[in-house]
Amino acid sequence: MNIVAGAVASVTVIPPKGRLNVNAQPWADVLIDGAAVGQTPLANIEVAAGPHEITFRHPELGERTEHIVITATRVNRTSVDLGK
Repeated sequence: MNIVAGAVASVTVIPPKGRLNVNAQPWADVLIDGAAVGQTPLANIEVAAGPHEITFRHPELGERTEHIVITATRVNRTSVDLGK
């Protein structure tokens, strides 16, 4: 890449990925940032580092949303008890 004085240059930054384990009691459908990723339990989902919204949906027990910040240095975990 050549950098020219006074010119505007675009740079693409790809954030590091982290791993996420998700669980719910009882089971739930899971969405990460609005995108469906499957049904609990889920393990080792690759997610970009940074803040995310995790939504748990159960047809009889409703919906719950959690916020999590994913780090690339460890396995991140989140779980909910929809019966409470």
